[in-house]
Amino acid sequence: MLTRVAPVTTWFDRLAADVLGPTVAPTTAPRGPRTSARSTEHGLELRVELPGVAEEDIDIAIDGRVITVGAARVEGDQRWGTSRQVTIGEGYDLDQVRAHYRHGLLTVVVPPARPTARRVLITASPESVPAVASGAAGVGPAAVATPETTAEHAAEAPPA
Repeated sequence: MLTRVAPVTTWFDRLAADVLGPTVAPTTAPRGPRTSARSTEHGLELRVELPGVAEEDIDIAIDGRVITVGAARVEGDQRWGTSRQVTIGEGYDLDQVRAHYRHGLLTVVVPPARPTARRVLITASPESVPAVASGAAGVGPAAVATPETTAEHAAEAPPA
């Protein structure tokens, strides 16, 4: 979920701007590129406006559940850079992120996580299930019961 919080301009802020003039910094100054997010049938779609930026100047990094979109360039002795971080919820697969850039608009698509199905093997008897517990104190490591070792022990056991 992406949440954007804008500062609230109060009557006091407007009064201070009228009295002090240009020395007061605007309270709604943008901090990074404009970003929007929406849920689609393909997953979460992030759109980042980067007008005038070349594709090779854009960097997308993923660290944990955070996607960072950054752009930087150097023109002569002037440097320019911007970035935006978005935290992605658990319901999305960050290993399958796709992105494309066209006409100043970067679109990043994060597909939903797909549950993985698995099957459990059912055995005929408890002896055919491998032991996972460690051995008793002073006895050494536990032996893993396999069909071969079970048959060997059955042959060694005295008849009942």
